[in-house]
Amino acid sequence: PTGLLRQNTQKLGEAMSGGQSRGRWGEQVAEDVLRLAGFIEGHSYKKQQSTEGGSRPDFTFLLPDERTLNMDVKMPMAAFNRYLDADNDLSRDAAAKEFLRDAKQRIKEVTTRDYINPAEGTLDYTLVFIPNEQVYGFIHEQDSSIVEYALQNRVVICSPLTLFAVLEVIRQSADNFRLEAKTREIQSAIGDFRRQWDMFKEQTDKVSRAFRTASHQWDELTGKRERQLEKSIEKIDGLRRGADELTAPEVEPAVLPLGSDF
Repeated sequence: PTGLLRQNTQKLGEAMSGGQSRGRWGEQVAEDVLRLAGFIEGHSYKKQQSTEGGSRPDFTFLLPDERTLNMDVKMPMAAFNRYLDADNDLSRDAAAKEFLRDAKQRIKEVTTRDYINPAEGTLDYTLVFIPNEQVYGFIHEQDSSIVEYALQNRVVICSPLTLFAVLEVIRQSADNFRLEAKTREIQSAIGDFRRQWDMFKEQTDKVSRAFRTASHQWDELTGKRERQLEKSIEKIDGLRRGADELTAPEVEPAVLPLGSDF
């Protein structure tokens, strides 16, 4: 990825020297970096989306929990090209000072817009993308106060390479956020299952106790009670037989005459 990023920034420098649209080339380089970082338009970011206050950042990154991060593309190239083309130290120094003033002014422009608005869901910082490593390095080397000024105003200046690194951090943070959210969902589901399991066990214990009571009562009914009933029935049968014997009529044996034949 770094080789392609350097190639893109080199192409951008060539385009600037040819007089092509600085803004469009800067956005193109930004999109190349986003693509390399795995960001997808409409899913990971949006372009030229107006804020609640009416500002229109070049890129708005869509983060978890409905949060956003805004970024503008700034290309203070005119004075820098004069610095590169200067044929004497005086002209070169004058162009360098003009370029640095222009770069700081671009940062100030960002701080006056509502790119940072946590109440509306933004993070508490914003990005400024300078799509040329040489320009980015020149600012750091020649006037570090510009970088300090930016940071004091919660503006992070990025080159193609550093933007790629920032996007990687954002992507990993988003993945971690989603993982933590999923973990919380799993923990919540486990908690719900545990509560339902405890209720299930409570009810099954009640039913089990009821079954054991019913089983004991059934054993009582078919065991001891059945035997007692059988004894009672046997006693009743004995009494009935005795009663039948007492009430049966006596029958005298028949006497046949002597010499009679059947």
